[in-house]
Amino acid sequence: MSKDPREFLRHIHEECLYLVHVSENLQFDDLLSDETLKRAVVRSLEISSVAFF
Repeated sequence: MSKDPREFLRHIHEECLYLVHVSENLQFDDLLSDETLKRAVVRSLEISSVAFF
């Protein structure tokens, strides 16, 4: 990944859009009961945090 700050922001933005999309009609208990979705959301948060720092 390049060191251009805009590239980091683009990655964060993409992950935020994904999180908003998958959580639109999602209840917290549904997230906890779906292991694949839970892992996807956690991974998305990891990607955002790595891009941020």
